[in-house]
Amino acid sequence: VVLSLLHTNTGLMEDIKKALDKQGLIGHLYGALCIFLSGRSSRLNLEIQWNDVGFPNRYDFLTRFFDSFGYWENREILYAAKIIAADDRARFEELAFKDSTRLILLNMTSFWVEELPTEALIIRLLKNGDELQANIGFYFAVWNITKDICDYKQLNSNPSLPSTKTKRQINKEFRKHLEEFHALYSCCATERKASLLINYILSENEYPSMFGYWLMAAELQEALVYEITSSGKIKNLGSLKKIAYLIHNYPCKDIGGVRQKKDRLYTAIMETMERYVTDRCGIYLWDTQQEIAFRSICHILPKKYLQKLSSFLRRNIKSYMVSELDEMVRFDIYLKDKHQWEICQGMMKVLKELGVM
Repeated sequence: VVLSLLHTNTGLMEDIKKALDKQGLIGHLYGALCIFLSGRSSRLNLEIQWNDVGFPNRYDFLTRFFDSFGYWENREILYAAKIIAADDRARFEELAFKDSTRLILLNMTSFWVEELPTEALIIRLLKNGDELQANIGFYFAVWNITKDICDYKQLNSNPSLPSTKTKRQINKEFRKHLEEFHALYSCCATERKASLLINYILSENEYPSMFGYWLMAAELQEALVYEITSSGKIKNLGSLKKIAYLIHNYPCKDIGGVRQKKDRLYTAIMETMERYVTDRCGIYLWDTQQEIAFRSICHILPKKYLQKLSSFLRRNIKSYMVSELDEMVRFDIYLKDKHQWEICQGMMKVLKELGVM
């Protein structure tokens, strides 16, 4: 009945809440919503399929589709949940965590809930949630940091515009928010720490320098190697360049502050470029943009890794069927190999210019 009324007019929410409260039925509404959203009932349930599985970087999924998570199609459910939130915030957050559709959590990033989740819910999402839940928790954990960066960029790019904050105020708030974030982030397991930080760094144009220091901690090195080589998040040379710069610019230190070697991380960068060639992914056309990104990565990698890459490219170039005979008798293979041959030749040209050959 509540969902039917709210579907007709969400403006009735306050009146419905008062009526439920008067009759002592808000607890019953909570129980019914728990059943409806848990997915455990075959007769009373809501099924929603999101396309987040197509995004190895779930944070990218959240920011790309912000405000587009089925709000209008399911607004009566969200306003029913809002009745619970107005009555008992803890109950509402329990409902949000148990919601198997993730509808409530996804729309908490939008405008319909006035408050951010409590630290308790954020920690629960970060620590115990699935991949999507953890990234939603992370999204809220970095909410103020992201806002501080936007405020600072806006103030810096247009100093003549009126602003309610000075750079000093923004910097002070930023440091405070960074400390608050670290307290939340510390609850995560090692693999999740690396995953969430990589997600943010790849998705946002700018990130706090402390994210670089934390990600490069020696205890995260194995997890970072996995993120580079096997997570599916580093999809092109542009993303790889971003991570290569991070590895180059930040020290790798153990828990005692002693610097550690970065060999495994540099190897991961090189192997990822090799995989782009072997699997014919990541580089689909050799143009100026690709050459600039590749050249930037080469400037970062130590020479011994570039020499290994050079040997790999020479072997691959010899294997491609790009002769005149190939063009005449196996044209489809010739076209595919010719395209890949041109990419390898472009990479070899850069290596020669850098004196690697």
